[in-house]
Amino acid sequence: MSASTVKWGARASGVLALGASLIVLSACGSDDSSDSDSAASGAAQTTAASAGSDEVTKAKESVEKFKADKDFVGPGSGPKGVKGKNITVIACPLANEGCTKAAKAVKNAGELLGWKVNIVDGQGSPQASSAAMKQAIAAKTEGIALVAIDKEMVSGVLPAAQKAKIPVVSFADNNVPGDGPTNVFAVVNLDADVLGTMIADWIVADSDGKANVAMFNAPELSTIQQRYDASKKVIDSCEGCKVGVTQNFQLATSATQLPLLTTNVLTKHPDADYLWNPSGGLGSLQATAVDQSASKGKVKTVTFDCVSTNLKQIKSGSSSLVACAGTGEEQSGFAIVDQLNRAFAGEPRAEEGDTIPFHLIDKANAPEPDVGWPGDPGFEEGYKQIWGVS
Repeated sequence: MSASTVKWGARASGVLALGASLIVLSACGSDDSSDSDSAASGAAQTTAASAGSDEVTKAKESVEKFKADKDFVGPGSGPKGVKGKNITVIACPLANEGCTKAAKAVKNAGELLGWKVNIVDGQGSPQASSAAMKQAIAAKTEGIALVAIDKEMVSGVLPAAQKAKIPVVSFADNNVPGDGPTNVFAVVNLDADVLGTMIADWIVADSDGKANVAMFNAPELSTIQQRYDASKKVIDSCEGCKVGVTQNFQLATSATQLPLLTTNVLTKHPDADYLWNPSGGLGSLQATAVDQSASKGKVKTVTFDCVSTNLKQIKSGSSSLVACAGTGEEQSGFAIVDQLNRAFAGEPRAEEGDTIPFHLIDKANAPEPDVGWPGDPGFEEGYKQIWGVS
């Protein structure tokens, strides 16, 4: 796609509201009127079937909408690229492929402007993330990007960054932009509600409104909790679906914890036919655990982020992992760099356009794993146009 086809402006956001309206039927007649009761019962059953069919139809329409490509929508304008900066990226655990992809995307985008980009593993802990920020400030970094690190993890260090006049741009977390001591310069927003809704819509559509879902949640990270809440809302509103069990786990110990938890949960809940996982690399880990268990062939796994391991499993058709709600990390890296560039140029943050794109992927539209889904078509040309680079 050429730069001339890039569309500028605000992305419309919001969650597609699903669920059939409640229809209340009443029948008049005496207690011994079996014909009347039978008619009322038949009408209620017909109405329930119609409501369920409507639910599934809406879910399928939503799935097709989220699987379709849409042109890049970015900030309307911005400063030319400020060259030669030195920035630090502090990321959620780099053992997670999604965290690594996002951090490397910042590096790739920054290098287009001649920036030196240092990536540090925040390890998913407040101690490591705060220590990394302190070290970056002491080393006189000129900008900091936080990848999926909530404000509670680094709140004690954010005032030091402000005092040193080091702009901080936050990605996929609960940080808040502003001028206060614990605010960041800008946030590249992740619409976790939309992501949670789209993967739950896929479950409702794929199951024809009859899913029994085992949900695995890591509530310590706000974006994961939001994904969970949005998905559960859709599943709860589906008349024939249910969340059979929710199992919490800790991100820091997930690599060793999840396989055993997966086996235990599916053993105790053998009627579960869908497994919901909140993060791409962990989704692949759980799918492998399912494939090595007695639940192989009985349970379908869905996840988020659409990292390369997810795509390999989805395309193979032989894994329990069948769908993912993807985020375009490459485009997100450009959005982070764009916000930092605005700070370096002395301009205000972009209030619209620098967002994280999303896409629903299953076997029918899965890209090649080594390519993945980078973001909305045209994003790289769009940002280069703003920055004045070729």
